[in-house]
Amino acid sequence: MAAAISLVVLVVVFLTVVFVGRRRQLHLEARVNAVELALKASMDRLVEAEARLIDAIESVSEGISLFDSDDRLVACNHKYRELHPLVADIAVPGVTFETLIRVGVSRGQYAEVGSRPEEWIAERLKRHGEPPEPFEQRLNDGRVLLVCERRTREGGIVGVRSDITRLKETEQHLLQAQKMEAVGQLTGGIAHDFNNILAVVLANIEFVDEEMDPEDPRRRMLKRALDGVRRGSQLTERLLAFSRRQHLEPVVIQVADVVAGLVEMLRRTIDATIAIETRFDPVPPVKVDRSQLENAVLNLAVNARDAMPHGGTLTIAVSGVVVPAQIDFIKPGNYIVISVSDGGTGMPSHVAERAFEPFYTTKQPGQGSGLGLSMVYGFAKHSGGYAKIDSVEGRGTIVTLYLPAAAGRGVVATDEPDSGTGYPQGHETVLVVEDDAEVRAVAVTTLRKLGYRVHEAWDGISAMECLEKMRPVDLLFSDVVMPGLSGKELAAAARARYASLKVLLTSGYPGARLSDGDLLECDTRLIPKPYTKKQLADTVRAVLDN
Repeated sequence: MAAAISLVVLVVVFLTVVFVGRRRQLHLEARVNAVELALKASMDRLVEAEARLIDAIESVSEGISLFDSDDRLVACNHKYRELHPLVADIAVPGVTFETLIRVGVSRGQYAEVGSRPEEWIAERLKRHGEPPEPFEQRLNDGRVLLVCERRTREGGIVGVRSDITRLKETEQHLLQAQKMEAVGQLTGGIAHDFNNILAVVLANIEFVDEEMDPEDPRRRMLKRALDGVRRGSQLTERLLAFSRRQHLEPVVIQVADVVAGLVEMLRRTIDATIAIETRFDPVPPVKVDRSQLENAVLNLAVNARDAMPHGGTLTIAVSGVVVPAQIDFIKPGNYIVISVSDGGTGMPSHVAERAFEPFYTTKQPGQGSGLGLSMVYGFAKHSGGYAKIDSVEGRGTIVTLYLPAAAGRGVVATDEPDSGTGYPQGHETVLVVEDDAEVRAVAVTTLRKLGYRVHEAWDGISAMECLEKMRPVDLLFSDVVMPGLSGKELAAAARARYASLKVLLTSGYPGARLSDGDLLECDTRLIPKPYTKKQLADTVRAVLDN
């Protein structure tokens, strides 16, 4: 009996152990299955994340590459191959960086290799092995890449390449504009000082001429001196046109009519080996200074002629264009386009970049001053337009002027001096304000010779004191650019205190700091330096009689 009970107990214990073990097995299997499912889900998410990462890398606008610690390519995106088209066929996993560089050099991918390819390759490999700060890399197709390489934790190299070609072009345009503006300010200042000198020379020549006998043979020398002053005045006009500080007299004109008249003159003067072709489209009128437009076209035609010493074709075209958005430095709007092209020698890029600079010329000494193109550039900018040069060495040059179409019709009224030969005189009181003592002296002397009572002051403060003490003063004759109060500020202050005071301003660079709107605002006129005795006499009389 006891044995039977023991057997039963053993069976129960055995069954219990089996049951518990089975439960544990089932529980373990469930946990394993759960872990397997979690791992599978994690792997699925990892694969999905990897796919998304690859898709993101492929869609970025930068070229991305990854090299392992043995400097073999692990992966690169489509943009990387696009930025390096000459080695795209070998940019596959496993290729070494050195192989990519050497093949690229042999196929002419890089613009900076020069005549020593091995030295360049060694330098590039050193940069790659010891990644520096981001650097620029120029390709032979004209593109510029910004290369940034960094080492990974595992010892590999990850690289990012950005195409900055347009950014570099914009940067060059900006630098060119800043340089031209700086040169313009310099030339404007030179022209201002030179005009003051010419004013003194011109006035004193006239003083001497008046005192000499009409039959004195020395008057021929004075005439030659006057001719020199006029040439100097023309030189400053060109400088002022370049620096956009010239006082223009715009009128509404049809460009094609003006250019057509110039073409007839060119046909009679340009060498017979050069054919002149024209293309004139119907275009709206423009509002520009006619004489400056004629000078600009003539300068371009002469330059085109000089570029074709063995003959060729000079083409002058007029057309219209709508600029919908900012292009280079051309604002949106309607423009009349004047292009002058030749099939001549052309210019290398480094010459074309400097062609608009004053006094820059590739001509031999005595064959050109280097002011023609600079005057064209200044005229276009001053007129609200733009000028650009496209040139290919050995194939020719095209210079294009963009001039804004006129908003309305009609001619701007301009005040012309009396064409008579006499000198109008007067007896009124004039206050001359000029910080340059010599210029002030000739103005005072000239006005006194014309019969006026003249007082003088050297700046705006002393002028206001003089107006207070010397009343009544009929005319304030002041320079524009002076220390302290400018001529415009002095005119405004004086007119506010003495409403009946007439004002005449003068400047070595008219328009530099006194626009047409400023002239209207202070209700005055402006006479540019250097002026002749007759010009001053006519203008002073006109202002007093107005």
